[in-house]
Amino acid sequence: MSTQEQKTILLVEDEALLSTACEKTLQKYGYKVITAPRGEKAIEKVRTTPGIDLILMDVNLGKCMDGTETAKTIQKDHDDIPVVFLSSHKEKDVVEKTEKITSYGYVVKDSGETVLIASIKMAFKLYEAHRRLKEREGALRASEDRYRRITEGLSDYLYTVLIEDGRVVQTTHNPACEVVTGYTAEEFASNPYLWIDMVPEQEHDIINEHVKNILSGKNISAIEHHIVRKDGSIVWVSDTPILKIDSQGILISYDGVIKDITEHKQAEEKLLQAEKRYRSIFENVVEGIFQTTPEGRFLIVNPSLARIYGHDSPEEMIETVTDIGKQLYVNPDERNEFLRILHKKGLVTGFEMQLKRKDGSTFWASINARCVYDENGNILYHEGTSEDITNRKHLESQLFQSQKMEAIGTLAGGVAHDFNNILTAIMGFGGILQMDMQEDDPSRAFVDEILASSERAANLTYSLLAFSRKQQITLKPLGINDCVKNTSKLLKRFLTEDIELKKRLSRETLVIMGDATQIDQILINLAVNARDAMQMGGILSIETNMITLDDEFIRMHGYGEPGKYVLLSVSDTGHGMDEATKARIFDPFFTTKVVGKGTGLGLSTVYGIVKQHNGYITVYSEHGRGTTFRIYLPSVDIEKEQKASPVHNIQKGSETVLIAEDDPGIRKFTREILQRYGYTIIEAIDGEEAVRTFMENRNRIGLIILDVVMPGKNGKEVYDEIVKTDPGMKFLFTSGYTRDIMLDKGIREDAVDFIPKPLLPDELLKKIRDVLDG
Repeated sequence: MSTQEQKTILLVEDEALLSTACEKTLQKYGYKVITAPRGEKAIEKVRTTPGIDLILMDVNLGKCMDGTETAKTIQKDHDDIPVVFLSSHKEKDVVEKTEKITSYGYVVKDSGETVLIASIKMAFKLYEAHRRLKEREGALRASEDRYRRITEGLSDYLYTVLIEDGRVVQTTHNPACEVVTGYTAEEFASNPYLWIDMVPEQEHDIINEHVKNILSGKNISAIEHHIVRKDGSIVWVSDTPILKIDSQGILISYDGVIKDITEHKQAEEKLLQAEKRYRSIFENVVEGIFQTTPEGRFLIVNPSLARIYGHDSPEEMIETVTDIGKQLYVNPDERNEFLRILHKKGLVTGFEMQLKRKDGSTFWASINARCVYDENGNILYHEGTSEDITNRKHLESQLFQSQKMEAIGTLAGGVAHDFNNILTAIMGFGGILQMDMQEDDPSRAFVDEILASSERAANLTYSLLAFSRKQQITLKPLGINDCVKNTSKLLKRFLTEDIELKKRLSRETLVIMGDATQIDQILINLAVNARDAMQMGGILSIETNMITLDDEFIRMHGYGEPGKYVLLSVSDTGHGMDEATKARIFDPFFTTKVVGKGTGLGLSTVYGIVKQHNGYITVYSEHGRGTTFRIYLPSVDIEKEQKASPVHNIQKGSETVLIAEDDPGIRKFTREILQRYGYTIIEAIDGEEAVRTFMENRNRIGLIILDVVMPGKNGKEVYDEIVKTDPGMKFLFTSGYTRDIMLDKGIREDAVDFIPKPLLPDELLKKIRDVLDG
């Protein structure tokens, strides 16, 4: 029914003149009229036109569907629209027929407009009366349903509050109120304020606000609060109100159910405390705790796990890590192996692997995990702990290195012991030979050199014994320039050919109190470090100077004691170091090299040796600009005697030797020494020329000396090509590289004759004779 003042009437009449007259009459009395000439059209109008308040319909609509059939059809979907019938005559059978369909009246067409309008108004009044009756019936059914819901399944304290003009006029309580509160219904009736008196005072505001909301007609939910029972005990209760609103939207009463929920609240509190304890453990435990899906996403992460993996928070880690295998594992295949074992056994403990942090840095972790299954045996998720064991791994590595160094020390002690036995014979027989010689004997100088070299060898054994903790290091006057010159020969064995060694030695006599072998070790360790920092080649520079440390120098640099010092500088043009690396380079076992390429003891050993010599060491480096180590050693005023290198009597030869060497200095040295001993020399400056020269002189050549690394073709390629032509040709390989680099070039040291650079005359001549003589 339309709520507007002007109501809409659908007029269904097949006679046009009568329809027009009736329409004008209705409009005259303020009604809006819609017309339809027959039943089918009326049905369509009702279906398509909203807001029709009443239908005025002729009973007889000609040959088409009559009025009663039309009304029945409309009321199937629109029984809320009243229908008033029109008829030319008031016949009994017609009246009975229409009354079965509608109760809103019957109008004879010629009754006049007064009767028509009165009938329509009466129909509207009847409709309104029917509507209100329906509402009351609906409210009654709702009330009955509400009470049924309260009483079914609830044996709790029930109460009803009646409301008039927004005020409480009466409250009733069922007998169960005594079970919950200890008070009887009669006690509640005698004291209308008992319901609030039994609530603790600190909760009165909550209760009053609750009642205020109820009285304002708000549809509110249950409230939980305390009450003090008659026996003085305090219990938790839940108060659930159910409001009753009349057709005008006014609150007329409300019912309530009060339940004792003390046990529930106690259980809830215990659960809350247990959750707090769990949360405390979860958030503060050192180990990382996680839950993950089988596909590789995190479900739960505790703060420690996020910290271990370098994330700012657990939430960030859960959001950003979408594939654990790809994002966290250094080797993703280890993830597959881990899952294979976990899914097979259901439990994995102590699984160690290398993982990645958010910033890309790596660490070692130990994982404990188990599978959690559903009732059908399907894996729901994985859960477990993760522990950062990087420090433990480092300690294990340090222990291994310590044990290895202890073994090397034991071996060094044994070698030094046996070597001292040999040196004893050499120095003893040499001393007798020297005693038997005249002062002017030309060979005496050679014997002196032999004894001097034997003495240096003895010093070496002392150092080996010191390394094995069987002999104290002895400091003697030592010329730094001599140490650099002698060690530089050895350094060439450690440096690759694309690294240039430069020496800038002071013209002054620089003498310290030192151990020659230990100073050699400083130079070798620094040179090896420089080599590893210059993978693409570069320059290694060694410089010596005399320097005075005065008070101003000490004040500016923060170290040293005043006096004269020998300054030994070792510089490279490598990749340099950042500040964090420089701060730790002298720490034992600290290394930036990959596993297996360094022990982390080189620079810590250098530092220890410098301190044993009462000196100081500094490092200057910039990333990408190389590194310079400066070593300050106290100077002493003692000059060291210079000695010449020994030369042995070597058997001469007459064979032709092909020398394939790209370094002109080495070719010249080798040619000179071999020609002195009777050999004929043919030279080749690279591998291509070596092959070509051999083919031209193959019938003359008895031996080929091959450098391992040469431009064009390397020594191995030359060897392979010549052996195809002359399988019996003899070869002697030589190289300035270390043995591991030689093996990289395809040369098996145990399968060919080999002599390392630098080439000492006697050793080279002896080796040549050994090869030629078979």
